[in-house]
Amino acid sequence: MSQKSSEIDVDSVEGYISLGIACHAQGQFEEAVAAYRTAISINSENANAYLNLGIAYIAQGQPLEAINALQKAIEIEPDNASSYLNLGTVFVSRGQLDKAITTFHRAIEIAPNNANAHYNLGIAYIDQGCLTEAVTALQKTIEIDPKNANAHLNLGVAYANHGMLEDAIIAYKRAILINPGNSSESYNFETAYRAQGRLEEAIATYRNRKSTKATV
Repeated sequence: MSQKSSEIDVDSVEGYISLGIACHAQGQFEEAVAAYRTAISINSENANAYLNLGIAYIAQGQPLEAINALQKAIEIEPDNASSYLNLGTVFVSRGQLDKAITTFHRAIEIAPNNANAHYNLGIAYIDQGCLTEAVTALQKTIEIDPKNANAHLNLGVAYANHGMLEDAIIAYKRAILINPGNSSESYNFETAYRAQGRLEEAIATYRNRKSTKATV
């Protein structure tokens, strides 16, 4: 255990939760799980302990345990958007898109201006092949958080998946303006140009992407 973790007072539920958060931040997921479970053994009705336990299980790659912990957190505290948001991401990782979408919608009902909830909803809709819904969710993300490069990028992905290449290129351009160092935006940009038969622009984008990588 690190010096920082050992300095935390663990004589209470909140102390064990703080210890778990500190361990998680250092990548010590097993220790984090143990701390949260100790907190739960002291107070089995502490929703925050279950929420953080679920997040630790996600980090460990244990989705079933994460689902159980997050559902318990929701049972105790049904109006915590973070529990729904994390539960939805687990459902997405398991390909349970209908459950994920329902869960993200519930998070948005609780916290309408939570950009992450709208973003994850958009990703789930992309995976489900629902263009209109994906675009709406990602545009809402951008309305709340205009500098979210990933939202612009995935908005472009949604457009490109449905052959709307001009719209995709506009979205990719905005993503690149926000985060010029990320080559994935340029790669998608290049792909969209190629699909449109705009070879010279695709080559220029490719060369710029290679140049950016070389100078990192």
